[in-house]
Amino acid sequence: MMKEIEFISRLVEDNQYLTTEEEKGWYRSALYAALNWGHKIDREQEAYRMEQKRKSIIHRA
Repeated sequence: MMKEIEFISRLVEDNQYLTTEEEKGWYRSALYAALNWGHKIDREQEAYRMEQKRKSIIHRA
């Protein structure tokens, strides 16, 4: 998580097109939202894979 925070901070700092603190805040917020969405999708996919694995083991027995 710390690497993600540092990554986002660096992206915001390095973006020359963000001129106001408000723009930087919106940009930072959008990046965090995208990362959180990605983590959510990863968790859902892992849960789906585990469920499929569980079903496979039950059907073999």
